[in-house]
Amino acid sequence: MDAQALTGISDPVRAAWAAGQWAVATASESGARIVVVGGQLWENRSLEWVDAGDLGQADGSVLIG
Repeated sequence: MDAQALTGISDPVRAAWAAGQWAVATASESGARIVVVGGQLWENRSLEWVDAGDLGQADGSVLIG
């Protein structure tokens, strides 16, 4: 996902976090099961972000699965 294009935020790390929060907020509509931003992972129906381990992404990147 191009977080900067989606959010309009020029800082890649802040854009990634904003895009990740958007993905979490829309997970029920989008069908997202996981969202990874940097080294943090959120799983659908979870109340918190946890360590992403091997799924960790480079700063400024968002993985939606």
